[in-house]
Amino acid sequence: MKRLLAAAAALFTLFLSACNPEESDLGINLVDPATIYHGKTDTLYANIAYSLRDDSIASTGGTYNIVGWYADDIYGKLTASIYTQITLPSDDNAVSLGGSSTIIDSAVLTLVKDVLFPDTGRTYSMHFEIMPLAEELLSDTTYYGFSTLPVREGMKYFDGTVNIGPRDTVIRFALGGDIASVLAQNATASEFMASAKGLRIRVVPDDSDTGIVAFNFSATKTRLTAYFHHDGDTVESQYTFVVGSGATRFMHYEHDYTGSVVDGADSIGGSQRLYLEPFGGYNVHVGFDSALMAFHTMHPNAEIHYAELLLPLADEAPALHPDSVMAYGVGSDGKLTQVYDQLYYQGGDGGYQEGQDLYRLRVTLHLQHLMYANDGYDYGTRLLLYYSRRHPAARTIINGAGTGNPVRIVLTYTEPPKEQ
Repeated sequence: MKRLLAAAAALFTLFLSACNPEESDLGINLVDPATIYHGKTDTLYANIAYSLRDDSIASTGGTYNIVGWYADDIYGKLTASIYTQITLPSDDNAVSLGGSSTIIDSAVLTLVKDVLFPDTGRTYSMHFEIMPLAEELLSDTTYYGFSTLPVREGMKYFDGTVNIGPRDTVIRFALGGDIASVLAQNATASEFMASAKGLRIRVVPDDSDTGIVAFNFSATKTRLTAYFHHDGDTVESQYTFVVGSGATRFMHYEHDYTGSVVDGADSIGGSQRLYLEPFGGYNVHVGFDSALMAFHTMHPNAEIHYAELLLPLADEAPALHPDSVMAYGVGSDGKLTQVYDQLYYQGGDGGYQEGQDLYRLRVTLHLQHLMYANDGYDYGTRLLLYYSRRHPAARTIINGAGTGNPVRIVLTYTEPPKEQ
């Protein structure tokens, strides 16, 4: 049996070392997730738990981008804004709107609304401010949540209040300022992008309802349209510029934790509470090293058939829950690798369990790796929140390791009978 376990461990180690999870299926057959095992059960409790501020989230691209703000006593205040390029359609190598006979009548930025937060059924009054960038937004640069670009002070393409409700599907902003002169160019694609530079789209918090709107930048109707006619011609034409798919963009998040429970600390001990916040907020780190080592010592030949990480919510967790939690294994070098259970198995993928008031993540393959490849040693598991379509800015609070209903791993295993 020990040889069989050693072979399984070797296969599993090869499986986890693959650069791309699609390159190899080694190790997948170690566990059949559809099989019900009537083995022994055990519960492992974390000996390390803390919340970790992570402000280095790459925010370049993304289908859904948010604008707005929220504030509460736990996480303080968050404001979010969008920076985006203005580019030409993919099949256009140049634009020719700069002729002396071309008159641009108007320019309209159209953004497709995805969802409102926190109340999807409410109408929000938001003071939008759209300004031109003073520095080009580059296509070959990775931007982060803390990244910003300077704007042309004193120049606003849009500055006004917009009401956005549940029935709104597209929001149209009639742009002014000198947007017409920016669009009226005879230029190649690269020349135009260098000249236009891009836009910053934000909501002015002091003049707006507390709320966030998510826009779908992959929607075909997300665009910037110039309406124009030629001198002496009453027929109006239009030209569509790209601000959605095909244009580089990023989100900027600004946190103000003054007076909040977390108070912006880089690390918060997790004996009582663990904090999960998206957009460069807080991640959670849990480690089960002591429990895993003890289990491995007592059951060196155990075969783990099923394991799940349970994350019970604290009593004061916000009523709106993020859709799911993502789990990453921490390597000896500190690098994060998404646990393979979430990549390969359907179900138990970190979703919120309504009846149990907790998040549940399947971690069978992850735990097998720790047992067989690491001899029970655990460098930790990192828990993160990503964009949630239903509740894009939802955050939550998990019970800490020292509470009566703590974060834990429940596993099912069998082991061979002892030799006589």
